[in-house]
Amino acid sequence: MLRIYQVTVPEHWIDYNNHLTEGYYGVAFGEASDALLEHAGFDEAYRRDERGSFYTVETHIQYLQEVKLGETLTFDTMVLGVRPKSLHAFHSMRRRDGKIAATQETLLLHVDTEEVKVRPMAPWILNKFNALAESHGTIPKPDGVGRSINH
Repeated sequence: MLRIYQVTVPEHWIDYNNHLTEGYYGVAFGEASDALLEHAGFDEAYRRDERGSFYTVETHIQYLQEVKLGETLTFDTMVLGVRPKSLHAFHSMRRRDGKIAATQETLLLHVDTEEVKVRPMAPWILNKFNALAESHGTIPKPDGVGRSINH
């Protein structure tokens, strides 16, 4: 499990109910995904030299606890799986009190930025993500992985 992203909730993320508005959960999780990518070496040089980027193609967010203005959120991130063209990750958003406020399962595809089509990652970054997935494979999967909406 990686703990590589933290944010303090700013005022413009708060809605008329006086808590974190729905869309900003997505923003925060997107920033956690960016932190994961950067941790593996995905940066401006990669985008330029490899002509590659990651596009989020699917997410599932569970809203579990309220988040208020000024709350410091810490994100635990797991790499659940990697294929040459995709990255499957899971984030848990924790409040200061340790409670999980929300989770997000996400699927990112690696895209050639010139041809704008899915293609394999550079081998060196694929190896880094595979190493993370292997080390995270020994950790029990968090609640919510693979969950769908139940009505």
